[in-house]
Amino acid sequence: MYVAVHQFKPWHLLFMLVRAFQRTHPLHKSFVSFAAETQSNEQADLHFSSVDVKTTGSSAWQQEQPQQQRAPSSFSWTKQWWPVGIIAEMDKKKPTAVTMLGHTYVVWFDFKAEQWRVMEDRCPHRLAPLSEGRIADDGTLACSYHGWQFNGRGTCTNIPQIGDSAKMHAACASPRACVASFPTTDSEGLLFAWLEAGPQAEAEAAAKRPYSMPEFKDTPEYSAPWFTTQAPVDYTYWLEQGMDPTHANFLHHTCGFLMSAALPMPYERIKGVTVNGGFVWKHGPYDISQEGMQAERQLIPPNALRVVYDRGFVRGFVTMGVPVRPGISRVFARFKVSGTPKKNMANKPNIFNLPHWARGQSPLPDQDTVVNVKQEALMREFNQGPRDYNLFSGADQGIIASHRWFEAAGYKDMWKQRMGPLADGSSGNGNSNGNGTAESSSSAATTAAGSASQSVGAQYAYKPYTPPTQDDIFSQYERHTKQCAVCQAGMKQTQRIADAVSVAALGFAVAAVAVTAAAKGAFGPFTVAGTVVLAGLAGACVWLRQQILLFRYTQFINSEYNWHRDGGLSLVKGNPIMLKLSHL
Repeated sequence: MYVAVHQFKPWHLLFMLVRAFQRTHPLHKSFVSFAAETQSNEQADLHFSSVDVKTTGSSAWQQEQPQQQRAPSSFSWTKQWWPVGIIAEMDKKKPTAVTMLGHTYVVWFDFKAEQWRVMEDRCPHRLAPLSEGRIADDGTLACSYHGWQFNGRGTCTNIPQIGDSAKMHAACASPRACVASFPTTDSEGLLFAWLEAGPQAEAEAAAKRPYSMPEFKDTPEYSAPWFTTQAPVDYTYWLEQGMDPTHANFLHHTCGFLMSAALPMPYERIKGVTVNGGFVWKHGPYDISQEGMQAERQLIPPNALRVVYDRGFVRGFVTMGVPVRPGISRVFARFKVSGTPKKNMANKPNIFNLPHWARGQSPLPDQDTVVNVKQEALMREFNQGPRDYNLFSGADQGIIASHRWFEAAGYKDMWKQRMGPLADGSSGNGNSNGNGTAESSSSAATTAAGSASQSVGAQYAYKPYTPPTQDDIFSQYERHTKQCAVCQAGMKQTQRIADAVSVAALGFAVAAVAVTAAAKGAFGPFTVAGTVVLAGLAGACVWLRQQILLFRYTQFINSEYNWHRDGGLSLVKGNPIMLKLSHL
């Protein structure tokens, strides 16, 4: 069954326009924004040995033995289930490229097996990307370069350039003609991939399930749909930001949190951490409106963060992070709310059943992205890392815990193993921010078919870090639209609506001229009124078209206009940046 795309109804346009111009009240935003803030505001803490951050601040952590002097970590980053995409937002009609842990994979739906496939994204013939291919009539994945075809197991089934049937079958049987295919599974609406290939990987993957938050299983009717975003910041900030709940009342002041209501956060000291087991942190309320609230944050390595509240409308959430490339990360999030199923805002967001793009967007993801991108750029510029933080509050212990886990799990070494040495030939991390992050020039191929430990072909070296531009920071297309079939359909729908409005404007203008011409100089009151009304309708259609295109641009392509319109983080509204007509 193809991905379901919401049909655009007339009342959707009205709702969309209201959203486009409305400076939403913080209380009205709180539901959506808390879920998104939830995605960046929750995480866990780590082993402190004998260090008590209440009295020693960050100095003891700074003086500890750096990770480079420790033994290599035994933690496996590839023998894990990694979230690939939200199934309801994936397109079964065509293959899609998805990058995880520095390697690019092709994701496609195998109609014969009725399941999603994840394979290395390159044809063994001329190493062209299979994600630029197509689904053939027989259900196989076809390379668009020379037509080689592959089944869901990665076996080559057709080489059009070989006319002799026997020779073609012999060539297809060669391991060199195969593509690595990785185990996949679905869980609670997400597609997951196990990033090792071969028989042993199949067995290991079958013995383990993706993380599932227990609270969602207890009352699934109270669970919101998944949502996802990608940001040009390193994976470490996903965990660090989520383990720093006290930022919410300040960074997200316009999204339902109040600076004036913030409290010194009560907390329990983190008692321990293990590489495979993660850690748990318990703390109290954000602000005075949550008096007595108890919260629990838990890291489930390597990619799940569980947060539970004992009261309030939002009772918990889970975020699942994916290191895309050094300096780029993707997050999937889902939250749980209180209330009755029939009135649950998560399951029944509005009576018109609007697609998620027509309901507008919260500024919260942009707030996190702007701060973290510029924070990372500054840290790289001055060659600083998390050990340079000055963490005086006990509520900062989750940040220390997060980076201790990254060190214990060998995060920096993972990038070296996945993407090769630096461009200058050294094995270090060059201009690192302490997290071992760097920008990659390309994604290397993954494991070969039947071999879980050997890479196919050359690995690509790092390239020097380049700070993201404003377009990178606010690019809604790169952060979401490119991976969401529903939003891609929304882009087309809004463009068609704008085109229809243009035709209507032209029609009203022609009608106004026709009425004037028909009067033949005898301009009575009805003629004048009719001409004025028709001309007014034509002008209104021209204005409406521009607003629809502006909504389309800021919702699907780039949100910088909205950021400047709303005043950014300064909370002082400024003049919106001027968009060129070419943008629309």
